[in-house]
Amino acid sequence: LDHLQREVQLLHQSLEQLRLLPLSSLYTTLQRTLRDAAQEMNLQAHFQAQGPEVKLEESTLRLLRAALVQGVRNAIAHGIEPPEQRRRAGKEPVGLVNLQVERRGTRLSLTLSDDGRGVDSAALAVGRSGPEEMLDRLLEGGLSTSQEVNQMSGRGVGMDVIREAAQRLGGRVQLE
Repeated sequence: LDHLQREVQLLHQSLEQLRLLPLSSLYTTLQRTLRDAAQEMNLQAHFQAQGPEVKLEESTLRLLRAALVQGVRNAIAHGIEPPEQRRRAGKEPVGLVNLQVERRGTRLSLTLSDDGRGVDSAALAVGRSGPEEMLDRLLEGGLSTSQEVNQMSGRGVGMDVIREAAQRLGGRVQLE
């Protein structure tokens, strides 16, 4: 009976592993999103992922996919500058969007960053808002720093998608 119980436990663990998919399965989607968005905006950028390979449930990957795709699109629409502007700023003409994956105990930390110009704080400034309050406003949704509405930006839904995914996964979003 003990032997049978151990076998059932091992079988259960094996079945659980089959349900898990690698986070890296999203990387091709993120690279394609970056390429298409950069092409649409006449920009040049490269996607890079770093960190350990982790496996997650498919439902978790779906939520992360939506949030990360939106983050990559935001990096292109609001961060990465045109090649000539990057050269004048002393940067490489090709921008970089980086996904850093870290395990922190039982939690997973995903840091999506770009080497672009950063958040347009002037477009977020309202009254005496400090940097934290301004960034919190981005997460509320319905707000955009873009001067025009197009397929890539100006609709105010980007950060809302990211915030909602984090909430549904029991995580949090931090903007810097």
